[in-house]
Amino acid sequence: MSSEEFDLSAAGLENKFIHLTNNAVQKYSQNYCKFESGNQLSFSDFEVYIKEHGLGADLRGVILPRMKEMIFMSLESVKKKLNPEDRKFVFEVFGYDFIIDEEFRLWLIEVNTNPCIEEASPILEVLLPRMIDDAFRMTIDVLFPRPRKTGERTSAGGQSKGSLDTVEEKKEDEGEPTPIVGSPQPEGELGDSLTLSKVVSTTVHPSPFKVPGYSDSENMWDLLGNLCEKKAAVHKLSLIHI
Repeated sequence: MSSEEFDLSAAGLENKFIHLTNNAVQKYSQNYCKFESGNQLSFSDFEVYIKEHGLGADLRGVILPRMKEMIFMSLESVKKKLNPEDRKFVFEVFGYDFIIDEEFRLWLIEVNTNPCIEEASPILEVLLPRMIDDAFRMTIDVLFPRPRKTGERTSAGGQSKGSLDTVEEKKEDEGEPTPIVGSPQPEGELGDSLTLSKVVSTTVHPSPFKVPGYSDSENMWDLLGNLCEKKAAVHKLSLIHI
């Protein structure tokens, strides 16, 4: 967030600390961290702010679902440009920047293909390690499964309970990419028509990176949908909650 009060006057337009909310800019303001640590609020703290100021906005019920829809639509619009060489076993983390106006309408500003993962605030110190670790659990750990501990429960197929198929087993599936890990979506616009063959929301190995409001065995990435075309590569989408 900005370190200065919003101002569209001529003088205000010259103040970069009002209109450029990137942390790389804001950290040089004398008011940096004056109102919030790292100029950031968690969703939970933002909900408290909305309630205390009687703003009447519904973050969880309206704003966040709309955010997911916009993310999915933006990626669907460029799906033919995603992984154009159809490389196998690849993934990418995108950074989405949104703004909420005074009427609580949501606007997508930009999408970053190389988002900053600097632990620049207490919130990011908690979220970023878990985000990266959970992303690896859906990707690298699928190709190179962690050894199963003695006594660990397994599924009917012999896999550790909560884990995905190994690469060897997926070869029998005509080389289809491994499904993404995340919380299954309810039926509806982004649900039933985009169902993947397998989705899991838990992991055998508890995460060492604890995040308030999340179980250590829960993957924080949330399934958004499946970008697929006939005779084309299948791209799985996920969203990290904060």
